Amino acid sequence: MRPIIGITMGDPAGIGPEIAVKSLAKKEIYEKCIPIVIGDFEALKEASEFTELNLELYGQASEAKNTSAPSISCSSPNLPAGI
Repeated sequence: MRPIIGITMGDPAGIGPEIAVKSLAKKEIYEKCIPIVIGDFEALKEASEFTELNLELYGQASEAKNTSAPSISCSSPNLPAGI
């Protein structure tokens, strides 16, 4: 069984979403673990479109498929403004 690994994407207005998308496009990652990105779904979606990687994106970690194909599960915490 592969472990679930949480990855923070960093500043949604910075390079974090693009780095997360490019890193998670590598199939080898999915052979070792099930990654879940913690951050803004829309920022990841825009980064996926910008990089033209066309990864499957899931708005909630619970929607993710147990697959070995590159896809991104995003968990967006509901935090008050300014946090």
